[in-house]
Amino acid sequence: KMRINPVLQKELKTKLRGWRATVLISCYVIFLVAILLIYFAGSGMLNPYNVSGFNPRLAVNAYNILTVFQFALLFIAVPAITATSISGERERQTLDLMLVTKTHPGKIIIGKVIVSIAHTMLLLIASMPVLGVVFFFGGVGIADIAKLLLFYVFTAFFVASSGVFFSTLFRRNILAIITNYIFLGLITFGPFF
Repeated sequence: KMRINPVLQKELKTKLRGWRATVLISCYVIFLVAILLIYFAGSGMLNPYNVSGFNPRLAVNAYNILTVFQFALLFIAVPAITATSISGERERQTLDLMLVTKTHPGKIIIGKVIVSIAHTMLLLIASMPVLGVVFFFGGVGIADIAKLLLFYVFTAFFVASSGVFFSTLFRRNILAIITNYIFLGLITFGPFF
């Protein structure tokens, strides 16, 4: 019998059961649809009197715009979610209770990382119908979308791991969040300078 990580089980029940997860997913998908509609309207694709025909390059450009916004989600939302995972337990004074259980500290860390990745992947999977619209127009294949999802999983794992790392180093949530954003900014933009 396979046993699920107790931290993962508790976090998934508390984070995904309430109304916040539904509102977050709905707002995120509506935001992506609005970006797609603004792009299509700006390029003249929604004009009923457009006689120039459809350009498949516009669909590829729309795909690129959506992937940039989704990647920005990974770098903006995930650090804020994970950088408070352990330091938030300290501030709520529940970390000591978690540490005196039979749960190994490594399982606590892994559970916190997997929860943040699962929450992010839920947002990305919910946005697949929006990417499907771009796929419908052509220019983007299923292999491209599969590679993109794989890239997002690896990126989410790295960002979530760094967030949990800084959350264990600092006692205050705000300090862990700021340090995590600075670290990710240096990793991302440092090589350009």
